[in-house]
Amino acid sequence: MRPVVDGLKGEYADKVEFREVDFYENRDMARKYNAPGHPTLVITKPDGTAVSVLPGVPSRETIVEALKKVTQ
Repeated sequence: MRPVVDGLKGEYADKVEFREVDFYENRDMARKYNAPGHPTLVITKPDGTAVSVLPGVPSRETIVEALKKVTQ
Protein backbone atom coordinates (compact mmCIF):
# COMPACT_ATOMS: atom_id res chain seq x y z
CA MET A 1 0.00 0.00 0.00
CA ARG A 2 2.86 2.39 0.78
CA PRO A 3 4.01 2.78 -2.86
CA VAL A 4 0.45 3.66 -3.93
CA VAL A 5 -0.02 6.17 -1.11
CA ASP A 6 3.42 7.68 -1.75
CA GLY A 7 2.46 8.16 -5.40
CA LEU A 8 -0.81 9.81 -4.46
CA LYS A 9 0.92 12.24 -2.10
CA GLY A 10 2.22 14.15 -5.10
CA GLU A 11 -1.20 14.33 -6.71
CA TYR A 12 -3.08 15.36 -3.57
CA ALA A 13 -0.41 17.27 -1.62
CA ASP A 14 -2.28 20.56 -1.92
CA LYS A 15 -5.62 18.99 -0.90
CA VAL A 16 -4.97 16.49 1.90
CA GLU A 17 -2.41 15.69 4.55
CA PHE A 18 -1.02 12.17 4.66
CA ARG A 19 -0.01 10.68 8.01
CA GLU A 20 1.15 7.25 8.97
CA VAL A 21 0.12 5.95 12.37
CA ASP A 22 1.11 2.65 13.94
CA PHE A 23 -2.16 1.42 15.44
CA TYR A 24 -0.24 -1.01 17.64
CA GLU A 25 1.38 1.96 19.33
CA ASN A 26 -1.76 4.11 19.17
CA ARG A 27 -4.58 1.83 20.32
CA ASP A 28 -6.94 4.72 21.09
CA MET A 29 -6.89 5.83 17.47
CA ALA A 30 -7.45 2.27 16.27
CA ARG A 31 -10.53 2.06 18.48
CA LYS A 32 -11.75 5.51 17.41
CA TYR A 33 -11.81 4.47 13.77
CA ASN A 34 -12.79 0.83 14.39
CA ALA A 35 -9.74 -0.35 12.49
CA PRO A 36 -10.40 -4.05 11.90
CA GLY A 37 -6.74 -5.00 11.56
CA HIS A 38 -3.38 -4.14 10.19
CA PRO A 39 -2.99 -2.59 7.70
CA THR A 40 -5.97 -0.26 7.58
CA LEU A 41 -6.14 3.00 5.65
CA VAL A 42 -8.36 5.63 7.27
CA ILE A 43 -9.29 8.70 5.25
CA THR A 44 -10.70 11.54 7.30
CA LYS A 45 -12.10 15.01 6.87
CA PRO A 46 -10.02 17.85 8.37
CA ASP A 47 -12.05 17.59 11.59
CA GLY A 48 -11.04 13.94 12.02
CA THR A 49 -14.35 12.43 10.94
CA ALA A 50 -13.70 9.20 9.07
CA VAL A 51 -14.87 9.22 5.46
CA SER A 52 -13.50 5.79 4.57
CA VAL A 53 -11.98 2.95 6.56
CA LEU A 54 -10.24 0.62 4.13
CA PRO A 55 -8.87 -2.57 5.70
CA GLY A 56 -6.19 -4.64 4.04
CA VAL A 57 -4.45 -3.36 0.96
CA PRO A 58 -6.98 -1.43 -1.13
CA SER A 59 -6.40 -0.83 -4.82
CA ARG A 60 -5.22 2.54 -6.07
CA GLU A 61 -8.65 3.11 -7.59
CA THR A 62 -10.38 2.48 -4.25
CA ILE A 63 -8.08 4.93 -2.49
CA VAL A 64 -8.61 7.58 -5.19
CA GLU A 65 -12.40 7.24 -4.90
CA ALA A 66 -12.15 7.69 -1.12
CA LEU A 67 -9.88 10.73 -1.53
CA LYS A 68 -12.41 12.28 -3.93
CA LYS A 69 -15.02 12.19 -1.14
CA VAL A 70 -12.77 14.42 0.95
CA THR A 71 -11.50 16.76 -1.77
CA GLN A 72 -14.73 17.56 -3.61
